[in-house]
Amino acid sequence: MTEDNLKAKINELENELEAREQDILKYLDRFEELEETIIKLESFISDENSKASRKKWKKAKDSLLEMELEEKEKHLRNLKDRMGSLRKEKIQLQLKLEQYTKEESNSTVIRIEEKKEPFDTLVKELQDKINKQQIIIAELQEKIKKEEIEKLRDTINKLNAELKSKDDKIEELSNKILGLGTKQDYKI
Repeated sequence: MTEDNLKAKINELENELEAREQDILKYLDRFEELEETIIKLESFISDENSKASRKKWKKAKDSLLEMELEEKEKHLRNLKDRMGSLRKEKIQLQLKLEQYTKEESNSTVIRIEEKKEPFDTLVKELQDKINKQQIIIAELQEKIKKEEIEKLRDTINKLNAELKSKDDKIEELSNKILGLGTKQDYKI
């Protein structure tokens, strides 16, 4: 094995040794807690030969329950502490990830939680503009329809006027024809 491999192996073994020492310390702490619990329980429990009163037994049970409760509370505090440290670690890892992604690409990372309000206001402004434009479009379409209707009415009135003048001319010509027909009847 090379010197680097040996150093790596030594470091690995030292890390493993430290981890085991930490485990041993945890177990020793646990043993001390359990010894304290046993001592407390023994102080409440009297010898079997001496008949203890019900109050003593009840007191012993209550103290046992209190110790269990304290132990659960310690465990809960420990879990909360670990959860807090995990949250911190998660945030740190997210920041490292963002830095890494920023270094790797030129794109920007937007945190939606942080940028939510500007997006909401921008969306509202855009919706207002769209609504105003739709109202203007509807008004213009209505105006165009009214103008087209007016033009069609004017055209109809002009055509009716022309039709009436043509009808008048036809009537005049038919009167002339009738008048000529009657004059020729007289000549014959």
